[in-house]
Amino acid sequence: MLHSDAVRERDTETVLLADAQPVVRRDVRPAARRMLEIDASHWRSQRDFYDALKGLLGSVERHCCSSEAVVETMIYYPDLNTQQPPYDILIRNASAELRPFLFDFACGVAQARQDRRASREWGDDVAVVVTVA
Repeated sequence: MLHSDAVRERDTETVLLADAQPVVRRDVRPAARRMLEIDASHWRSQRDFYDALKGLLGSVERHCCSSEAVVETMIYYPDLNTQQPPYDILIRNASAELRPFLFDFACGVAQARQDRRASREWGDDVAVVVTVA
């Protein structure tokens, strides 16, 4: 099993005020994570994955054409999807042929989360996890 949750949830929240002074709020609890499951037993191609993920996330059609576009909307622009973080995506029953692709996708989600946290522009995390079971 592989999942993309490389980060533990934080219990603080940093908010920038109008004058850019950070204020730290303690004991902020993340919203309850939802488990979004996908049965991959009928998938024969990567396109089947993108179609299923588009339906699951409520994505705009053009944003589910490649892994990079999907990860971008999940991590950097989640407001383009109907489903908003925090959520876990659990992919079950994937064929042996598609598993390497799905593992790469899950790793891409983890890497994007790490990049977002390290970015001066973003500097925060998005609670999105992809697990291939």
